[in-house]
Amino acid sequence: MIVPKRFLLAEPPVEALPYPPVSHVLLRAAQDALVEAWRRLLARPIDPNALLAAHEDDITNPLVDELVRMCRDGFGAFRQDSFAAVVKSEELQDFSGKEVQKRPDIILRLVPDPARVLEARYYALFVEAKVINRHANKRVTRYCSEGVARFCDGRYAWKMREGMLVAYVLDGSVLAMALPPALDTALVPRAWPTPSRAEIAASIHDRSWSYRAPNQGAPGAIVLSLTMTLGHRRWMLFEPLTRVAYGQAEGFACLVVLQGHDGARTRPWVAWPNAGPTPIQAMTRIWSFSARGAGLSSTTQVRVTLDGEPLTVQAQLRAANYGDDTISWNMPTIRAGGVYRVTVMGLRNGDITYEVRPVACE
Repeated sequence: MIVPKRFLLAEPPVEALPYPPVSHVLLRAAQDALVEAWRRLLARPIDPNALLAAHEDDITNPLVDELVRMCRDGFGAFRQDSFAAVVKSEELQDFSGKEVQKRPDIILRLVPDPARVLEARYYALFVEAKVINRHANKRVTRYCSEGVARFCDGRYAWKMREGMLVAYVLDGSVLAMALPPALDTALVPRAWPTPSRAEIAASIHDRSWSYRAPNQGAPGAIVLSLTMTLGHRRWMLFEPLTRVAYGQAEGFACLVVLQGHDGARTRPWVAWPNAGPTPIQAMTRIWSFSARGAGLSSTTQVRVTLDGEPLTVQAQLRAANYGDDTISWNMPTIRAGGVYRVTVMGLRNGDITYEVRPVACE
């Protein structure tokens, strides 16, 4: 069989590439819509065995149908005046123009500025979806080798500065722990409220190719979105807390503190994860330390060792008015069986040291 060589019928238009950054409002809108569509999908009568055996397309097709309805009816900023279309897969060119059958799983097409975007089909948030189910040998490494790589090598989102990956987690994996070892770059939590039952963060990846003539230059790094704040955690760990109201709807959670300072204190500080044995399944990569009147500030430092070996962490002072003063840091690695020794330095009454022992609960 003779396979005809692909050729270009026309030169690409001259454009300023990559396209302008997508606003944080629209990024958040897209992420929240994906989370809500997933929640609605799971709320339907579903055969659990069929779900566990599902291929990505078996989940993505009804997910896209739900996203289409949400965009039409409006879900926050996810609406038709900002998102031109929601598309389930579509054949597009790669950066070289030689491959014309690249199919991102979901395309959230944005409303373009015609003065700056000449090829509206490529002005979108391109989403690659992957099932994560280690029991079916669909491991988190696929998220990188068959997901992240397609954005880095110019197959997907090559005119954009952002892309998205979605994991359909069917095995209870916590991506904040499972994903970073498979990445070649840091995973950075986003700084906006967390939709229910989702982990959303970002990672930045280099792209080493260049645009083809008549366009010039390199595309620069791409930001891939994978949401984590500590407001609820800090209140729930606040020892004087007595009465709260908690509600959950439309994919969001709300915590109202009714009586926040009436309880007694028995200890000067609280950490999460707590000192001593702690289930690794309950942890995220964001660890925190809260104390009242201890002198926590933007200059407070944290030292962490794993089995005696130092880890690189950077303490961050969290906003006030959520329980006690709090600092947090992102852990580069968490594994069961290790001994993590944490020292919070520069406090008013001296350093505080404690040990965390993650335990795998099967």
